[in-house]
Amino acid sequence: MHFIRKNLGIIGCGNIGRTIIRAIYEGKIDCKVIGVFDVNKDGYDALSDEIKRQLKFFDDFDKFIKEDANLILEAASQQAVKEYAVNVLNHDKNLMLMSVGALVDKNLSDVTKIYLMK
Repeated sequence: MHFIRKNLGIIGCGNIGRTIIRAIYEGKIDCKVIGVFDVNKDGYDALSDEIKRQLKFFDDFDKFIKEDANLILEAASQQAVKEYAVNVLNHDKNLMLMSVGALVDKNLSDVTKIYLMK
């Protein structure tokens, strides 16, 4: 079986995002982090200097989404899902949600429509 290595972009650098980033840099998860997007840089600043030297931080979503990630992991909030999920899918990126509670929002029907069209 052939697996394609994932180039991961992460939305959110809070506790969950940082835990995932650390696990990747410790070799516990086999993928490459292309960058992390957050509206607040505090979580990124809490990472070790060694990780920060290798990890791009974005506070501009439009620049982040243009990076070479084939999987975007949302690790921020239900609000982040509402703000960014459709845009991620419109850029032909795979999307993994941590804040799955956002999917009960009827306004996110666009996410389902985009997924079904592909």
